[in-house]
Amino acid sequence: MMYATVDATGIHTPTYNDILEELKENYRTIYGEDTYLEPDSQDGQFVAVLALAISDANTMAVATYNAFSPITAVGAGLSSVVKVNGIRRLIASYSTVVVTLIGQAGTVITDGAVADNVISQLWFLPPTVTIDNTGEVTVTATAQDPGAVAVPVGAVDRIVTSVPGWQEVSNPAASIPGAPIEIDADLRRRQSLSTTFPAETVRESIYAGVANLVGVKRLRVYENWTGATDENGIPGHSIAVVVEGGDVTEIARAIAYRKPPGTGTHGDIIQTVTDDHGVPNTIRLFELINSTVKVLVYITPLNGYLTSTGNLIKTSISHWLSNQEVGENSYYSRLIPPLELSGTSAIEATGRTQEDLNNLSKTYIGTIVAQQWGYMSVYGGPYPSGTTIVYLYDASDFSKGDTCYLTLDNGAFWKVVISDVVNVDDHAIYFDDYPVPEDRSIPGDTPVYISADISLPFQTATVADINDITLVVGEYVS
Repeated sequence: MMYATVDATGIHTPTYNDILEELKENYRTIYGEDTYLEPDSQDGQFVAVLALAISDANTMAVATYNAFSPITAVGAGLSSVVKVNGIRRLIASYSTVVVTLIGQAGTVITDGAVADNVISQLWFLPPTVTIDNTGEVTVTATAQDPGAVAVPVGAVDRIVTSVPGWQEVSNPAASIPGAPIEIDADLRRRQSLSTTFPAETVRESIYAGVANLVGVKRLRVYENWTGATDENGIPGHSIAVVVEGGDVTEIARAIAYRKPPGTGTHGDIIQTVTDDHGVPNTIRLFELINSTVKVLVYITPLNGYLTSTGNLIKTSISHWLSNQEVGENSYYSRLIPPLELSGTSAIEATGRTQEDLNNLSKTYIGTIVAQQWGYMSVYGGPYPSGTTIVYLYDASDFSKGDTCYLTLDNGAFWKVVISDVVNVDDHAIYFDDYPVPEDRSIPGDTPVYISADISLPFQTATVADINDITLVVGEYVS
């Protein structure tokens, strides 16, 4: 068989070599079994040209076939097929930041603008904003320039458009950087979510409605249908939406239109949504908190290992961490596939085929040693040689018997087993059998890694870049 065929299991094509061999067999049937068809002959080269043309046609047939499914379509084909679900590929977006405006109740701000004290970026408010009876209002401001504009909490503090009655502006959360044009992987994920618009449950419907808003990245909808406050602090008979990106006003409207009557909402961002009958509805939600997770990895290089392979490992792990579900703990064992350059996340992160990544993974042996986040770092210091106790900013993630890694003054890592933990007032870990080595010390404000899972608050999600992944190559961490 030389041509593509379609059956109940999909489309199938022969390899180039199979096509070439069949053409040679047919050629010899016509011109004789003794016909010489090796690559150094004219007839052999002619048959090879025909085989390549047929192979290319088969490849085009596969691409055309795949373009009809959002799972396999790429580029313009994927942009076209997702229109069936009522969505389209997102264009490059602008950065946004949630700002709180304080002033006299009833003050109307028209075409307002504010600025930050970091890069003096202009941030435009919605066309009309009214400060409510509480003396403040929370809205989403949009950056003047497209792309990723990052400003920290409290940086947006300048009023550019002077309006009588408007007194202050601040941002209670960091900005949400704008995104480039939506990549195929993200569009496929959003297409899958869009199919739950006619969902059978309220939670799924709210999820789909918010997920399809422009600028929304990660989100999660929690529900507590019991009469008591749950372990996350969500009151009874309430929902809590945690979302990254998007316009808070549009998000609140999507929640209000889908939540059942009488169901409360929980969150630290408050929006008032007025329904079609003029009845105001107070909607609360959380803006996602990104928690940076750092990972310590040991690599044993084998034949063919290159520094570029190490960079791909870092990229794969950081991509995995940055695409976890909201509220998902950072599980120690789940870092192994991206370390081994295996799976969808590694393919998306590196842009390589799995076959290519499999070949690279044979050039090293990798071990996830430990991970770190938040306040898992040294307080005070330096701690000199012989020390068996170190104070931390927060020791709540550590337990007696845990293995952890302390950073020494020469950049090496010191492996210890915790003999005791004090997490009230002192925030200290003890490692009686593992004193700091001679002529070495532990500097202050250095990370402390733990060889265990990390539990995260429900309104957070892990994130990392390649600089958060440390590879120790060829020398065991001890």
